[in-house]
Amino acid sequence: MAKFAAGFNELPAVIPGRGDYRILMSISRVVRAYTVVGEAGADGAVELVSLVLDTDLGWAEALEFSLPRAVSPFRDPTFLPP
Repeated sequence: MAKFAAGFNELPAVIPGRGDYRILMSISRVVRAYTVVGEAGADGAVELVSLVLDTDLGWAEALEFSLPRAVSPFRDPTFLPP
């Protein structure tokens, strides 16, 4: 959020001609990707309008390492908790 608020004026507008709505799309170590949409208020404050997190675990397989068993049940439809 700090990156979004600090660079708000340099971000692309969500709606052409409406510079008060800006968007940031990026990747992260914690989630695969994220999108933040915000609106500049009359007082200069940036208000969060939307936050979308891509938490798809498919990226882990592309990195060629195995996930710990604690995460694996999310991909195993036959898993039953103890």
